[in-house]
Parts: sequence; C-alpha cells; structure tokens
Amino acid sequence: MADETSFSQNALEAIEAAILGRASDALLEQEVDGVKLKYMSLEQLLAARDKFKMMADAESSEGIRLPSTVPRSFR
Repeated sequence: MADETSFSQNALEAIEAAILGRASDALLEQEVDGVKLKYMSLEQLLAARDKFKMMADAESSEGIRLPSTVPRSFR
C-alpha cells in the first residue's frame, strides 16, 4: 500500500519534530515556505506549524464531508 500522507501532513510532522528538538539532520534540511527548518526561529516554526495544521485538517475533513441534505426516515 502506497504512503498517502500529504505534503502538508509531512511538513507538519517535520515542523513538530524540529520544535521538539527531535528532528534528524536530514529532516532539518527540508524547506518549508522556502526556508530550511534548521534556519527557522521558534516563532517561525510555531507559525508554520499552525499554517500546516490548518491545511492538514482541511485535507482530512474533505474526505468525510457530509452532503448538505441527509435522507431521513421516520417510523
């Protein structure tokens, strides 16, 4: 089964690892918004985390969006 993790989810995981100080050297080389994680300040990391969390949440909710009308049956 292929990995179905989105870019925003991957970025979020990398940012959170950097915030926690658990990111590997390879992970810190990743760029988010054109800046490598290792060069981002804590404030930049927190802002990026909020941005990518909203994006990841929006992507995950797209798959379970309910129709505007729901059939009802009464007994």
